Amino acid sequence: MRGLIWGAVAVMLVACGSDPLAGGGAAGEGGSGAGGASGDAAVGGSGGGSAGATTGGTGGSATGGSATGGSATGGAAGSDLLFSDDFDTERTEWQFDDGDPEATYVYQDGELVVTGGSAQAFVWLPVPEEWGSDYQVDVSFRIESGMVGGAVVRAQDTDLVNAYNCNLREDLDQLRAARHNTRNYFTIGAQDTPVDLKTTYSISGRVTGDKLHCSQAGGPSFDVTNIPGDTKAVGLFVYRGTVVFESFSVRR
Repeated sequence: MRGLIWGAVAVMLVACGSDPLAGGGAAGEGGSGAGGASGDAAVGGSGGGSAGATTGGTGGSATGGSATGGSATGGAAGSDLLFSDDFDTERTEWQFDDGDPEATYVYQDGELVVTGGSAQAFVWLPVPEEWGSDYQVDVSFRIESGMVGGAVVRAQDTDLVNAYNCNLREDLDQLRAARHNTRNYFTIGAQDTPVDLKTTYSISGRVTGDKLHCSQAGGPSFDVTNIPGDTKAVGLFVYRGTVVFESFSVRR
């Protein structure tokens, strides 16, 4: 094992006391796509990021548009590679969020192992101005234990954690899109797909204007609209589990 384990320094509570596994939905839930579940309860509390977490938090309302299902193909990627990392060495561009007291980040055997708890773990990559806001994020990973792993495609605020992601959820066997509102998590689209522990999957999130296209290689895809166009970062995301990231790239 090499690299650093980043210890989280703050205490957070699950917003509104709801647990998606217990079926307790928060007041503001995102709509689900065809074949998807009815949505997750709000997860995590307000605050977090490099500015530090605050205790507790509130749910907030999800505003993502309706998701529409697509064929089992990934989004068309451009040829202009903007960033790529296979995690063989530690890159200084990455920023490790400290808002989850259970989060750890470990470089191990050419992979990045991220563990996240109820408040979620995030690894941020700042987006240079010259990238613009239309691009595709590709990530390959396997869920070693727990529930959710994926890629942040647009983040408007990495301190408060306002962002959008594409992810795989193992316990529900779904490809999902989610909105983070001050660290609270709302599902805004989903398609059923088998998701097994310790199995490598590749997913992509492509943003064009106000549309987010989530796709799984060899699996389903769908679109979500009304996505904010501004972005400060992309990155990695883990909720209640340990996820091993094998590669990550951004292309126009």
